[in-house]
Amino acid sequence: MSLDDFIQNCSVFLRERRGKELSNCLSMYNASLRQVSSHWRQNLSLKGKLPSPYDDLILQVIAAAAHFETQIETCFTFLAETFRILCSFLREEKSWIISVLLKLSKELRQIAEKVDANQQKDVTSSKRLEETESLLKRAYSLVVNDRLAAEDSKKMASLELVNQLFRIYFKLNTVHLCRSLIRQVEGPSFPSFELFPITHQVTFCFFAGRLRLFDDDFKATEQHLGFAFRNCPQRYWKSRRQILMYLIPARIVLGKLPSTELIHKYHLSQYYGRLVRCVRIGDVAGVDASLEQWEEFFIRRGVYFVLEHLKLIALRVLFKRIYQLLGSTRLKLPDLQCALKVAGYEMDIDELECCLANLIYQGYIKGYIAHQRQILVVSKVDPFPHLKNVVAK
Repeated sequence: MSLDDFIQNCSVFLRERRGKELSNCLSMYNASLRQVSSHWRQNLSLKGKLPSPYDDLILQVIAAAAHFETQIETCFTFLAETFRILCSFLREEKSWIISVLLKLSKELRQIAEKVDANQQKDVTSSKRLEETESLLKRAYSLVVNDRLAAEDSKKMASLELVNQLFRIYFKLNTVHLCRSLIRQVEGPSFPSFELFPITHQVTFCFFAGRLRLFDDDFKATEQHLGFAFRNCPQRYWKSRRQILMYLIPARIVLGKLPSTELIHKYHLSQYYGRLVRCVRIGDVAGVDASLEQWEEFFIRRGVYFVLEHLKLIALRVLFKRIYQLLGSTRLKLPDLQCALKVAGYEMDIDELECCLANLIYQGYIKGYIAHQRQILVVSKVDPFPHLKNVVAK
């Protein structure tokens, strides 16, 4: 494609307000743009060929594409300037520009990550990603406060900009900054969640669910990640697997063990298969061994400390089985200690008392410990509440 043909296409898209076509035309991954970018030179000008300020914006895009494969940092510099130009007139533009805004937002973040990743291995840098975060926050502020009529409003871009900011905050390990965005999305002044494209809803719920998991808010985690999993199309197998990586721990803590078929279907058996089996039968030693085996994997994904809850849950399952076997509300601590030893998990009386006190405190067991008599006295009514009714403190 020649430069004149490219400019002509952009001119038509601008005149007819065809945002989706224009956004595809200006993508760094567009082969035609990369071909046209070979014509870029320092004194290239599009004045008079395209309406202002789009002449400057598209010139910056061409310059960015010219450096995309060889000088990624220079590419980022030009693309960041493109984004600044867009923000300078974004308030006055109408909703057709949303596709262009979101495409530039996504590619700016992706290229910022590449630039930061290409820094020397002994230098930890996130300069470009931090710059991108500042630019995206500016764009978000403009669209979320848009005062144009509903049919022209750019507010429908706000949720995806939040999602891009989520990706940055998780990458920079500053996830606490996500909380204010979640409050805004869930606030009364934000557009109704159901109005946004389902892909934007799924992405938001995925990140919001992960954040709730870090907060040990397992019910909210299940709500968010459950929504994401149900609404993520079957063909996106990797995305569904990624959702399950965080949804499964939350559901186990809530007493909802995943089926063997589900774990196998998404190739998670090696990580969660044994863990689920051990929790189901109260095999504390097995839970411990499984966590130790995949410790590095779980830590990298930020679920290790959540999965440590499963030790307590496995203890609860074991003690409940002993309670059912003995048929008594008074369980001798030495008997519980002996059962643990038979199951391959040794614990002295003091440690056992500590674990029981924790189980009682968190609501997994209703009862109390008679310390001097070394007896666990459980309630006659629902002594082992269902996990979904237990609110961990």
